[in-house]
Amino acid sequence: MKLAITGVTGYIGRLFAERVIEERVAERVVGIDLAPSNFSENQLRYVQRDVRDPLLARDLAGSDTVVHFAFVVETMRDRRLMYDVNVKGTRNVLEACERNGVKTLIVASSIAAYGVQRDHVITETTPCLGDSRSFYGHTKRLVEDELDLFAARNPAVRLVRVRPSVVLGPRCNTWALGAMAELGRFDTRRGMRLPVVHEDDVVEAFFRALTRPVSGPLLVAHRESLSMRDVAPLLGRKPTILPARVLLGLSDFAFSRGLTRMSSDWLALTVENTHRYDPSATEAKLDHRLKHSQLDALKAALENGARLRAAGVTFDAKTDRLEGTRYVLDAAEGQP
Repeated sequence: MKLAITGVTGYIGRLFAERVIEERVAERVVGIDLAPSNFSENQLRYVQRDVRDPLLARDLAGSDTVVHFAFVVETMRDRRLMYDVNVKGTRNVLEACERNGVKTLIVASSIAAYGVQRDHVITETTPCLGDSRSFYGHTKRLVEDELDLFAARNPAVRLVRVRPSVVLGPRCNTWALGAMAELGRFDTRRGMRLPVVHEDDVVEAFFRALTRPVSGPLLVAHRESLSMRDVAPLLGRKPTILPARVLLGLSDFAFSRGLTRMSSDWLALTVENTHRYDPSATEAKLDHRLKHSQLDALKAALENGARLRAAGVTFDAKTDRLEGTRYVLDAAEGQP
């Protein structure tokens, strides 16, 4: 296998690359990202490149397998840029794969692509609706559309879409740590639900998707999600109950003034969904069930956040994503 990984210095991209290197399942690994790499030259060949760059096709030359992790997950104040990276960047990756005759493509999608499904139990075949209130979910749904078109043009390519819920764990160093400052402070009368999955379970899913002859969508999520009542005791808080509309409005107000990293972009999905999932098909395809509980994932992330704070890392809303300064967050608000 000759493998290329985009977003290789990001949270899950790096963990996945480490697993691939450790297991020695690829004879060649090319890692692509914007942030500087601390992989050694004998681990992989690193290329510092934006996924929107047309020269990406040159970087993928000779690769038969591509795993695409390069996405912006945190809500950006410049939505035009977020759209450009997530949607146009993916389109560029797909075109580069076509040009180089890639045989296997694995893409990091998200449960956010499903949008608002309210009380429905979500499976791998549930339509990806996205939602206008969640810009990240909107871009992920558009990515799914791009993958549909790619699949129609390239039926011989083994295409896998991995849709995990919110990834947390002992090496979490993403925007989520900053957003956790608000976790458990508020709830709604209906009760917000938080779908969490441990980073090791997500990496295992991607690794099995890489090394097994599977295709189609994979759902990496627990059947039930955490409630704020589950979360609050870990933080020593009792949630203040607010109407959903008020909570979403307060979130956007605070986000617009740089007071929080959590806009209504993610809250809209949390408020409107019960986040119930049935990943039976994924479990059968991968011959694997999730090993870590959601509370274990949350506790591990909180402990890592405390360690980072002790080391002087700040999580205020005006800093860029903790996984690397790749894009400017304080650009003017825009629309795609």
